[in-house]
Order: sequence, then structure tokens, then C-alpha cells
Amino acid sequence: MARIQPLGEAGLTEQQQRDISQLQADGHATNMMRTIARDHATFVVYYDWHVIWKRIVGFLGQRASIVYAHAISSVNDCQLCSLYFVADLRELGLDPHDFVPTDQEQALIDFARAYVKDPTSIPDTVFNQLRAYWNDDEIVALIGFAGQMKATNDFNSVIGTDLDGRLLPLQKDFAPQTWREALHTPQSSHVVLRVETQSAGADQAK
Repeated sequence: MARIQPLGEAGLTEQQQRDISQLQADGHATNMMRTIARDHATFVVYYDWHVIWKRIVGFLGQRASIVYAHAISSVNDCQLCSLYFVADLRELGLDPHDFVPTDQEQALIDFARAYVKDPTSIPDTVFNQLRAYWNDDEIVALIGFAGQMKATNDFNSVIGTDLDGRLLPLQKDFAPQTWREALHTPQSSHVVLRVETQSAGADQAK
């Protein structure tokens, strides 16, 4: 069960009612958005996901955009978001675990993996793959979408947002990621501690 429950229909503030009504009118009254509607400022920020989504669909097309969003969400280990894009891929007739991406889609997948795992050290080879297909304005949009998508993933992961009904039959399509496990090994902890100790020593020497 989610740590914070979505808003229901009763006991809403006027602002919450307006936000819920907007979600219902736009067809976006999901568990996530009903939870986010508890705070209007947060609602505004996260609802703008749809703005940048429309932007990237405009130059990537629907399929490549879904492949990109799925890559971000699956590598970031967000079950809810990953399954939404699994559903979208299946609606396009694609098996999310067994399809051949185009060269452009592979460039997006490679960037998504690198971005999620460590945005501070994305290899030039990965970034330059983007340059082979898109201009600087479009790359800015791709990076912006990755940030917004990851923020959405993280919100759902922290809250443990319950799956919406249509996603329940797809649970078997989610494969939990294991790459973060290496970040929590005793060896990794010693490395962090050593760096912190060195930093403290440098501060004391000043």
C-alpha cells in the first residue's frame, strides 16, 4: 500500500477540487496525479510533464518517445512508470523485452541508461550519438524530459504509488534493476568514508 493515498472525492479543498477536475477532464486522473494533487505547487510542476512530452513527441515521434521514456523508467527501477510505457509499447505491437530498436532509439536508450546511472559522467560517445540525430535545441528538450521523467519515477518510488488497475495484469513485465546494489556494498562504503575523511583532513589543515 502506498505511503500516501491518492485524493478521493470527499473533503477536498477548492484548489484540490479544481486540480482533480482538470485531471478528470484531461484523462489523467491516475493514482500518482491524485496523490500529487494534495499540494498545488507540486501538482503544477509535475503536470508540466505533459508539456515536455508533447515537445519530444513532436520531433521524435510517438514510438521513439515511448522507447525513451520506458528506458529511463526501467533503468531507474520505477515499476509504475515502467509499466505504463510497457502498456504503450504493447499497444504499438512491440514486445518490451524483445524488439529491435532503430539506431535513433538505441541512441536514446544508451543516453537514458547513462543519465539515470550517473548524469555527472555521461561519456562523450553516448552524448555524441544524440548529436548525430538531433540539434542542440532538441537535445536540451531530451535532457529536460529525462530530468522530468526521473523526477516522476522518484516520486512514485518514494511514495510507493499503487499501480492503476490497467497495469495490474502487466506486473510480470517489470524486471527490478540490480545495478544499484554495487553502490551499497561494504567496499563502496569504505570508498565514501575514505573520501570524507580526506576532505575533513584537508579542511583541518587550512
